[in-house]
Amino acid sequence: MCIMMLFNTAGNNQQLTMKQIKDLMKMDDETCAKNLKTLMFKNFKLLEVRGSTIPSELSMGGKMTPGMSALQLRDDTIIGINEAFSSQLNRIVFPTPVIEEVYKKGKAVNIIEYFLEIVQEDRSIAIEAAIVRIMKSRKKQDHVSLVQEVMQSLRMFKPNPQQIKAKIESLIDKEYLEVDKDDKNVYRYLA
Repeated sequence: MCIMMLFNTAGNNQQLTMKQIKDLMKMDDETCAKNLKTLMFKNFKLLEVRGSTIPSELSMGGKMTPGMSALQLRDDTIIGINEAFSSQLNRIVFPTPVIEEVYKKGKAVNIIEYFLEIVQEDRSIAIEAAIVRIMKSRKKQDHVSLVQEVMQSLRMFKPNPQQIKAKIESLIDKEYLEVDKDDKNVYRYLA
């Protein structure tokens, strides 16, 4: 929204170069391009590329097409208000720019790695819950059949047998399970 407000001060022609927008907003190339992209795509074509500085990829009516990347905009690309924009809606919700990094405990982390970590943590909890649920109902079970039953009960994803074994060991450490004294391949549920 702040980018749109810049055009209020742009004068009668209501256009700015990408460099001017970057300088006024104090953004780097990538951040500026991602924010401009949300204002130039799909149903929200509030801004358009104008003038003779249009990159060859943007020559189709001065508007970005869905397959293009906003990172192709140059510093001398002229961007202006799309006078033809209209909407039946009283309120427009703009899509949020895709964030490549998230800050976790004050440290920048790649968003893909961050979400993979969250998924692994959620799966880990699901594996533990399945083991406890099965052992609570059976009270005593051998390792192979426990692993097979856990794999069958988890239909959301297919857990790795090594992950299941690690979670069984974790539950033994937490004193939810114990190894049978007579048979080392059998686990007992501790209430």
